[in-house]
Amino acid sequence: MQALQEVNKDIGKSLLGYLQGNDLLTDNDTALKNLLDQLLNEIACLQQNVFLVLDDYHLIATPEVHRQTFHFLSNLPYRLHLVISSRVDPPLNLYLLRGRGEVMRDGSSTNG
Repeated sequence: MQALQEVNKDIGKSLLGYLQGNDLLTDNDTALKNLLDQLLNEIACLQQNVFLVLDDYHLIATPEVHRQTFHFLSNLPYRLHLVISSRVDPPLNLYLLRGRGEVMRDGSSTNG
């Protein structure tokens, strides 16, 4: 969230209270997806392209994080570009996005 606030200080402000609370400790896919959708809607209002980098993604071992990351990735606004840095292919069902030509690997297109 802080990285996105470097672009626009108001992004995610309405979500901060929820994110800092203990409610995220519950396994509630719907609530988390609603939060991500709200964040995505705020990002969609930006007037400039934004590149968000998730570094060392290979260190994440929580399946819930992978599910929510894929939801986020599947619903990216036009101006948001997500860069995932990892030593291995992340468990994100990237074949779906590769099939639509929405994933690049090592800086070159995977479409041939």
